[in-house]
Amino acid sequence: MKTLRLLFTLAMFASLVAISSCDFGDGETHCRVKSFYWENEWYNASYNGTGRLTKLQSDDSKILFYYDEDNKLYKSDIYLPGEATARKVYTFEHGPYGITQVSYHFEGVLTQREVIVYATPTQVDSVIYQEFIDGGEVGFENPLKFVYTGSNVTKINPDESFNTYTAYSFDNKANPFKMLAASVGNPVFWPVGLYAFFPVADYDISYVSRFSGNNPLTAEYAIPSGDIFQPQTYTNTYSGGNVTKIVWEDTGFDDVLTEDYAFKYDCKCGPRVFR
Repeated sequence: MKTLRLLFTLAMFASLVAISSCDFGDGETHCRVKSFYWENEWYNASYNGTGRLTKLQSDDSKILFYYDEDNKLYKSDIYLPGEATARKVYTFEHGPYGITQVSYHFEGVLTQREVIVYATPTQVDSVIYQEFIDGGEVGFENPLKFVYTGSNVTKINPDESFNTYTAYSFDNKANPFKMLAASVGNPVFWPVGLYAFFPVADYDISYVSRFSGNNPLTAEYAIPSGDIFQPQTYTNTYSGGNVTKIVWEDTGFDDVLTEDYAFKYDCKCGPRVFR
């Protein structure tokens, strides 16, 4: 009897040690996003049997994700609060390394597109941003050259005079947008969200947040030819090794522009619990 008690005690102790030693900050293996605060709404995440994100559901809005027979994301619908049909629709095309084209449709009309060019299987060389006019013609185009330091995008268009973006510092924590990216089968970047260098558009996320492995802390958007420089900060809150809140601020205007994001997680111990 004493032997059984001893074995039970040792087993319980070993379990506690194993749990306490788990690295819950590893977004690709031990954690996935359970809830996502975006555009003043808490969205609860739903996943299918293969681990793909299928829905972000709030009290009166939802974002749906659709996959083809190869489990590749081909469309995402955003239902605005209180509306029964999706006014905002994203469609996606894929290459060997991931999504190569993101097209944004508003009320059935193609208005914007991002063409993604990869440098390696894990990093992007450039993004060509396009805006369309009536008839489907490109009315505006802006090529964006990416520069990485490690896994983080630290400069966009460093040699341009029209617009540049510099991320000066990052934390060392897993980026929750990268967790979301992995959950739709496109681990290089999170593909849903409008083109933005400062928090002004609906459903916007900065490029450095969408494409970087860690979370930015300080940055600057600039138009050097116009002598315009807009300092930015990302104020992050952490719990259990993960980011639980991000406040993105741009102080270059008379009124400070702000966008808030927040995250809740499912975290489990073990090798590659979430794929």
